[in-house]
Amino acid sequence: MVWSWLKKIFAPEARTSGWADLLDRSDVLICDTETSGLGQGAQVLEIALVNTMGATVFSSLVAPPKRLRIQADASAINGLTRAFLKKNNAPPWESIVDRLGMSLRSASVIVGWNTDFDSRLLAQTVAKQGGHFDAAAFPWRDLCSEYRSMRPGKNAQLTTSARREGITVPRGYGHRAEQDCRLVLEILRKMGNEVTSKALVRAYRESLKTTQRQYAFMDKLCADTDTELYDLAARYHLDPDNKEEASKLIDKLIAKRDRQEYRDEW
Repeated sequence: MVWSWLKKIFAPEARTSGWADLLDRSDVLICDTETSGLGQGAQVLEIALVNTMGATVFSSLVAPPKRLRIQADASAINGLTRAFLKKNNAPPWESIVDRLGMSLRSASVIVGWNTDFDSRLLAQTVAKQGGHFDAAAFPWRDLCSEYRSMRPGKNAQLTTSARREGITVPRGYGHRAEQDCRLVLEILRKMGNEVTSKALVRAYRESLKTTQRQYAFMDKLCADTDTELYDLAARYHLDPDNKEEASKLIDKLIAKRDRQEYRDEW
C-alpha cells in the first residue's frame, strides 16, 4: 500500500510500534470474547471478529451448556445472562464453531486487548464443547501489552485507554464483543496514525535537504492527513531507499494539492 511505502521512506522508527502496518487489512482480525467468568471453568458466551478495514467477519452469541455457571460479576459487565441469551436465540457452540474456525484460520494475525485471555477461553470452550482448531496455535498479538509499553505506568483497561487517547466511549457502553473490537480498532487507528505522522515529519527533516515549502507541506500532513494525496504515489515505482526520489515525490504531492480541486480543502 502507498501509505506503507511512504512510511518506509520517511519513518523507519515508526516500525518500532508497527501498529500502522496492521491497519486497513482484511487479513488482520481483531478478536474479542465475552465469557461466563474468568476462571478455568469459564466458557465463551459471545465472540466477534472485525478486520482492520472495519468489516465484521464473524459475530455471534453462544448458548451456554446447561451445567455452565454464569458468574454474576461477568454478567454485570457484559450483560449476558441465561435469560438474555435465550431471548436472543443464542445458537449452540456446535453450530458456529466450524465457521468460527474458518474465520480464525483466514487471519495472518489476530489482535486484541488481552489476547492471552481470549485464546485461553476459546481453548477452554473447545475442550468442553468441541471444535477442530487449536486456539493457542493461532498468530495472536496482544495490543494491550504493547500499549502498556507505549504508555508506561498508565491504566490499560480498554475504555480507560480509549478515553486517554481522545476517543469517545458512548454513554452506557456495554462491553459486548463487537463493541470492544471496534474500540480496539479506534485505539489502533489513533496510535498507529499518531506514531506514523509524527515520525514522518521528524525523519523527513532529519534525512532530507528540504525547502521551507516542503516543511510547510509536511507539517500540514502531520496535522491533517489527506489520504487522497497518496493515491498519486501509486503511479510511481520508486526505490524506497532513494531519498532524492522521495523528495521529488513530495514535490509532486504538493503540486497535486495546489491544483484547483484541492484549494478549498487546504
